[in-house]
Amino acid sequence: MKLGLNLPYEGTLAFPEAVELAQRAEALGFESVWMPEAYGIDAVSILGALAARTQRIQLGTGIVNVFSRTPALLAQTAATLDLISGGRFILGLGTSGHQVITGWHGMAFDRPLLRMRETIAIIRQVLRRDRLIFEGEVFRLDKGLKLLAHPVRETPVMWTTGDHHPSAAHDVPGDFQPSWISPDEVAAAVEKNGGDRPLFGGTILDDTLWACTMCGACMDQCPVLIEHVPKILDMRRHLVLDESRLPRQAESALRNIENVANPYGLSHQSRADWAKDLGVQFAADKPGAEYLYWVGCAASFDDRAKTIATALVKILQAGGVDFAILGTEEKCTGDPARRIGNEYLFQERAKENVEVLKKHDVRKIIASCPHCFNTFSNEYPDFGGTYEVFHHTQIIEKLMKEGRLKLDETKAQQETITYHDSCYLGRWNDVFAPPRDILERIPGLRVVEMARNRSEGMCCGAGGGRMWMEEDQPRVNHRRVDQAVETEATKVATACPFCLAMFDEGIASRQLGDRIAVDDVAVYVARSLADSSNLDAPSVSSTSDQL
Repeated sequence: MKLGLNLPYEGTLAFPEAVELAQRAEALGFESVWMPEAYGIDAVSILGALAARTQRIQLGTGIVNVFSRTPALLAQTAATLDLISGGRFILGLGTSGHQVITGWHGMAFDRPLLRMRETIAIIRQVLRRDRLIFEGEVFRLDKGLKLLAHPVRETPVMWTTGDHHPSAAHDVPGDFQPSWISPDEVAAAVEKNGGDRPLFGGTILDDTLWACTMCGACMDQCPVLIEHVPKILDMRRHLVLDESRLPRQAESALRNIENVANPYGLSHQSRADWAKDLGVQFAADKPGAEYLYWVGCAASFDDRAKTIATALVKILQAGGVDFAILGTEEKCTGDPARRIGNEYLFQERAKENVEVLKKHDVRKIIASCPHCFNTFSNEYPDFGGTYEVFHHTQIIEKLMKEGRLKLDETKAQQETITYHDSCYLGRWNDVFAPPRDILERIPGLRVVEMARNRSEGMCCGAGGGRMWMEEDQPRVNHRRVDQAVETEATKVATACPFCLAMFDEGIASRQLGDRIAVDDVAVYVARSLADSSNLDAPSVSSTSDQL
């Protein structure tokens, strides 16, 4: 029998007591020390110090307890611990009852072993790509759960330095402060930055900032109310406006917004082509319309997203709603520009749009894009644009409750459907009920929930300007598609054109088109409208479906 000591540290033992306890455990014949309650950099410092003060005892910690549960950072941390312990560090993977209930990284453990295998694969993949540098040597992950240090002759990526700062554990040699600047470049970088290590590229990798989808889950879950997203946005602004450092695809999207007023780069004059033959009137020709339908760039230019606008127009007309569109007077709200970090371009677009809306005396806006909805509701008031803003699902729900929409029971859609919460509709603006209420009212649909739903919902991967940037594997939208498939639903409903596009791509890439298809909530409603004509819906996932 082997003896192991489960060592509680966080909030229980002072650091000297932890060291003394570990030394006594070793003297008594214990062969391992585990620290299930240590978090983040504390685990590195504490276990590193224990390694320096013990001779034979193996040191271990669990996956949930190191570096905020992120597999990539966990891998780098584990490699550091293994090095400073002389190969005596073991990374333990496991799930507790608490994790099964609340989820790991926000994801419920419906299949713990499957999730564990996925985590191991992520750690291996990350350490093969992003090698950890420690005092001039490179280390990578070997086979198995044990992390072994092996120097290789390759270009370094991440370095650990001996820099000291107020929060460092100074009695741990080297401090283990991470840096993405090689030792040869530190002096010049510090001098250029006015005497301090640069935050961008030094402590925080550029790719880390660009990976954020700004879904808001971190802020929603943070127990100490840290506002991560505004800080990441400010850092992006610095990279874009001060240093002109941004992904090439994002730069192209910004240029398109500036030149042709949409991130797709398509002719501004074709913005209203989707509305031909639909009997839609323009605000210039219909002054005093109760609502302005703000179509948005996606539903104006993307063929797949046009089905949302077409379906919504039919619903509004069937419900007798007095509305108009701007047509070619409509320009991008600037949301992608702000999320990417070009604050100047966003403000230029915002001021221009506010003037156009003022010219037409717009007071009520319907938006089928949650990003436009969020921008009008929460950001345009700073520029003098105060409106009563509705997401299209809110309007559809209102029409249904008032009895102004008649659905044909003979057009019942015998499907099991699951709804995906858009981050900027749900988590950012607390609109959860209307889409679900709508789906429950559609004849034939049986609504089921994904494990992660409502405020716990998972991002599609397109937010934060990520719609316009390439993404490495594993892709966020592929994971979300897998979660939808796990419900055994045959249909997915979205309420955002970006979510629709990401599900389309995920379903196609996963080759799941024969099992599941996706459309906007408005499309499912339009299919069941009494006396509604059919519309071809060019779906990537289900080209045979028609409204």
